[in-house]
Amino acid sequence: MCSRRSSNCGCRPLKVTVRTPMKAISPRPIQADEVAVLEAALLGAPPGSISPDWVADLRSLIVVGICECGCRSLYFSPTGAKDRPIATSVGRTPSGKFVEVMIWVAADRVSALDIVDYESSGELPAVDTIR
Repeated sequence: MCSRRSSNCGCRPLKVTVRTPMKAISPRPIQADEVAVLEAALLGAPPGSISPDWVADLRSLIVVGICECGCRSLYFSPTGAKDRPIATSVGRTPSGKFVEVMIWVAADRVSALDIVDYESSGELPAVDTIR
């Protein structure tokens, strides 16, 4: 049974330890809906694992890459060997698709918002569904 919801939620264990391949894009500011997903996902992080500076910096993040698969994963720095996941959660897109949400850090900064989208919906999860 899933510890986040019921036995019917469709969750799989979150055991991803490698970021997906990044496609570099022209840098752009993070959008408000992307910040909202980051904030909701950070609520699921273990106590003490989140730096207050990371939360304060969310609105100033610059997107430098996207996932090659077409999901809504965002990269705020190039991928590297020292990247590590600090928060994992699950959610549903507005069209009802199940997604996993992971926040990655590197060099004491949020480095990626990873949306594991098994159905390739290309949507961000609805903020109120992130658990």
